[in-house]
Amino acid sequence: MTIFRNEYFQSRHNTQNEKHMKAVQQKLVKEMTLMLSISSSNRTPSLNTSQPYQRFYLTEPDITKLMHGQSVVIFVQSGHLNTRNRQLIRQTWANPHYYVNNERPFVFFVSGQETQCGCAHVKVMEEISINKDILLLDIKDTYDNLTIKGILTMAWIERALNNSYKYVIKTDDDVMLNTFRWITVLNTQNFFNSPRFIVGYVWPKPIVKRTGRYKVSPAEYPGQYYPAFCTGSGYAMSREAMAVILKKVPNVPFLKRDDPFITGLLAVEGKVPRYTFKRNTYVIYPGDFRGNVSWQETMLVHGANESTWYKVWNMYVSSSRFDVNVIQTSVSFVTSEWFAKTKKTTRKRKV
Repeated sequence: MTIFRNEYFQSRHNTQNEKHMKAVQQKLVKEMTLMLSISSSNRTPSLNTSQPYQRFYLTEPDITKLMHGQSVVIFVQSGHLNTRNRQLIRQTWANPHYYVNNERPFVFFVSGQETQCGCAHVKVMEEISINKDILLLDIKDTYDNLTIKGILTMAWIERALNNSYKYVIKTDDDVMLNTFRWITVLNTQNFFNSPRFIVGYVWPKPIVKRTGRYKVSPAEYPGQYYPAFCTGSGYAMSREAMAVILKKVPNVPFLKRDDPFITGLLAVEGKVPRYTFKRNTYVIYPGDFRGNVSWQETMLVHGANESTWYKVWNMYVSSSRFDVNVIQTSVSFVTSEWFAKTKKTTRKRKV
């Protein structure tokens, strides 16, 4: 593990050597895939005794905080240096004092390693020792490693938490989650037709970007469109869906864009239905609030400044007890079969 880590750190200081960076990432993907291949055939070893798993995780959250009967686990993709964002979450929607008994979600953060500033790493290690809620991975904390981050986190959840949860929510450290609404929706079984599902806001026909931040080369993904996938601001999946997705990782060519890979390509490969919330319940971009829905009805707010963050959270708390029938009217579910039908219709129109 030390040899691999040093190799990664050396490449971090040589940003011009893109071929080397790509080779190192491919090596990491290969090791991760091997780990998942081994685990799919042997689920019995614990996390601490399984060498393929032990290789990736530097620190782990305190799982004793997971109360008996809790149904929802939330992992937050967090930049190594984003200490303030993590603290805002701990003070609001991750604060156990706002929940009753086992309604409280088990929340933890996921971060890679920052190698530019040693003092920053020291501060994060102090933060970990105090809060014990960060899964620190032995990978570089970059945007192109988000897929690896997500897969390794789900693998850790499956192995470390066993069957002590029902649902997993993925979000980012700049997102205010309406956790009360998420928990109510997930625990209302008649919303879903299958024990395996993913739910979030689904982009029905997303175009593959060839330039800019989200760019993907034709060699990595030759198609013009991705399969329908969930926006990464927040989506949830059942435990059964996550298990299927992890098993399919070795079968699907790696894609560095995490949301289309996990909730698109892997979901399609595993035949996992995807359901979508109405667009106006997701405040994804600045100024994206749609006037025909109240703040209390939103599932999440992305990118809010600190004052708005507390304002929205107070609104969520004040309306924390929902009538299921009211929720159902503001949530629209669309299955993967609908996406397939839409895609075929679009092709016919082009012809």
